[in-house]
This record gives sequence, structure tokens and C-alpha cells, in this order.
Amino acid sequence: MNSKRLKYLNVFTCKRFNVSTCRRGVTFVSAVILAAVISLSVWSALVLSDIILKSASVSKTEEEMEMIARGLLNFYRDSDQFPPNITALKSQPDSADYEGTASLQSYRQSRWDGPYLQDKYDDDGYAKDAWGTAYVYSYTAGAPTCTITSYGLNRTSGGGDDITIT
Repeated sequence: MNSKRLKYLNVFTCKRFNVSTCRRGVTFVSAVILAAVISLSVWSALVLSDIILKSASVSKTEEEMEMIARGLLNFYRDSDQFPPNITALKSQPDSADYEGTASLQSYRQSRWDGPYLQDKYDDDGYAKDAWGTAYVYSYTAGAPTCTITSYGLNRTSGGGDDITIT
């Protein structure tokens, strides 16, 4: 018998009759392929989890900023001006923090009907975004609008990941 035919019969016999004398094991090439597949799977899982975590942080920050924006609008509705800072949504500011003459300041302070922002855990968590950076609140006295900004993941202004509500 030639060697090719003998090899074929040997493989056939090993598979067919489960003969224990057959060579078994993992070849080097199959081990390398297996390691590559496992590495690729782990890398993919890490990339996907990073994307999911970033997306969740953005969603949490946007939701919190919308809650702050509602509080700002309610403050404006009651006092006819935006608050001097975000903490004024939680506790009533002094009359000097309001715009206008002394009598107008006193009137605006009397119209305060807050708190306009509920802090579930009383930890001032509403003042920081999902990345632990303080929100930037911008209001110019007498202006009809204000802006809340989160600098996003990179924690600096710019970079394309800032979240702003006007």
C-alpha cells in the first residue's frame, strides 16, 4: 500500500472506530488561531462596554440638565429673572442676589416658590455631571436666556463632546 492510502485509512479508522492509538491534540496553528479569536472577542467586548458606558453617561447628564433647565424656567416664571446661580434653585437666594431696585428685589424674593430642584440624596449631585465636573451656568443680568454646559468626557471646553442647553 502506498503511504497516502495508509494515512487515509488510519484517519478513517481513528474517526470511525475511536481507536486510542491515533494522534490527538492541538496543533500550533490551531492554538494560534484560537488565541487570536479569544483576543478579538475580549477586545470587542471591551470596546462595546466602553461605548455603552459613555452613552449611559451622556444620557444621564442630558436628563439631569433637562431637570435643571425646568427648574430654571420655573424660577424665571416666579421671579421674572433667572437665578444668579444653580444653587438658588434649591434654596432661596438673598434679596440682594435679585436684579433691580431694592423694592423689586424684595418683590422677586417674595415670589420665590422653590425649591425648584429636588436633590434625592442631598449630596448636591445635581451640580455635577456624570463625569464629576461641575456644570457651567451662564447668565447675564437682564438677559432673557441662560445657558447650562457640561464639558463632557474630556472635562474641558471644546473637543466636540460638550453638552449645552440654552
